Amino acid sequence: ETTTLSPAIAQGTVSSFYNQVSNQAWEAARDSISGPLAQQFDPGFFEQFQRVSVDNLRVTQQTANDIELVGENTYIYPDGSTQREARTFTVELVDGQPRIVGSQFVRVIQAR
Repeated sequence: ETTTLSPAIAQGTVSSFYNQVSNQAWEAARDSISGPLAQQFDPGFFEQFQRVSVDNLRVTQQTANDIELVGENTYIYPDGSTQREARTFTVELVDGQPRIVGSQFVRVIQAR
């Protein structure tokens, strides 16, 4: 049974990745990503934050094969300070499962 990639599924995939990262569920997080992104995945980067969240995910482009979203990440440091950044995410079906295959930093919205 093949999942059809919809904006809701793409948004859910990105949200769930950041939930897993915030819970330091590294294996589960790795299951949400694919390709070069999976090879670059570094839990050590995320360990410096108390929590990482994503919101305001909007579809910027949709093709038959993938959906590109832009969202706002909030990085919360152990001292309570935060930084907000805009990022893009590309989600496509890999072996019938939605995976984040690309992500690019866009800009800092609010510096720490």
